[in-house]
Amino acid sequence: MNQHFDAVDILLNMYVLKIRAAVELKYFPTSDDGKQLTLCRQALVDYFSKSIAPGKVTCRLADEIPWLQQQLGNKEGVKQAMLCLCIFLRLYVR
Repeated sequence: MNQHFDAVDILLNMYVLKIRAAVELKYFPTSDDGKQLTLCRQALVDYFSKSIAPGKVTCRLADEIPWLQQQLGNKEGVKQAMLCLCIFLRLYVR
């Protein structure tokens, strides 16, 4: 039975990678040196940051903000995200 799950996992991973490549090709052209991707990541940080409030931080928000800041190369942003008590507590509880 584990072999079946391993085969399904491999197929799903291949499918996700193909979808990711198609999205990157369509929406993030290589000719702009990643500027569009950076703008999208910053827009996501801004969007998720609006939801930071006691009792409103979800696991997704707690995962996304530090990761996006790291992808942007913003060490200070990662530090501020981890110092935010709402985000830290959500990560700590898990």
